[in-house]
Amino acid sequence: MQWTRELDEAGTVRLAELIALKIRPGDVVALVGDLGAGKTTLARALIGALLGETAPEVPSPTFALQQTYPTSRLTVSHFDLYRLASADEARELGLEEALETGAAIVEWPERAASLLPDDRIEVVLAETADPDRRRVTVRGLGSAAARVARSNRRFRRATRCLAGRGGGACGAGILARRARGTSGRACPAPRRPGRAGAGAVAAARGSARGGSSARTLREYQGGGQRLRAGGGNISRRSSAIARGRRAAPGRRGRTASGWSG
Repeated sequence: MQWTRELDEAGTVRLAELIALKIRPGDVVALVGDLGAGKTTLARALIGALLGETAPEVPSPTFALQQTYPTSRLTVSHFDLYRLASADEARELGLEEALETGAAIVEWPERAASLLPDDRIEVVLAETADPDRRRVTVRGLGSAAARVARSNRRFRRATRCLAGRGGGACGAGILARRARGTSGRACPAPRRPGRAGAGAVAAARGSARGGSSARTLREYQGGGQRLRAGGGNISRRSSAIARGRRAAPGRRGRTASGWSG
């Protein structure tokens, strides 16, 4: 089971929060794509949704290779395998152990394909002609297929709601609260905006359609991902492996359009 959308960065955050609703211990979310495709942007949004609005900054584990974040629902480990030469090195990082007690987000999963479970969620990101948008394909392999199918329906409902057309529970803040195991609220019935509300609805519609707006979707949802200084726990094994490897030339930062990873 798979589905594809073209998303701006706000839409990618919304997708991450939907995935956070479905993630459970033993899951792997494999992020596939070239340098600068947006893998780290998606990983940060997913971790932020699980941690909550008071989440620390979620750095890319480019040099640490692995970082762990205890959340209210489960422990999630973020692996970046870009600089690894074999699956054995990924095993040394503790990928298999991480899945025994929690979930894992894996960038560059092809570096350790033999260690990945058959049942997993894959998200493939690719650049488009528009530098502010990505073509995103979500795949459910094995038992994850049913959850991916449900996420497709929920994503459509959330997009309709944010565009002012009603529907089910939706919105970045609501999805994030549900991902953390706290309550959300139902999407209010659509209404004709007055002078004060017209700009907000127009901007939300623009974001849902991938258009530009004066303020982002997250500002209208009341805060979004305010990530502050801090970070996850860096494993000793990942640090040891990192010290033994040089930084790869041309390794990523944020692209001109703001995407990272």
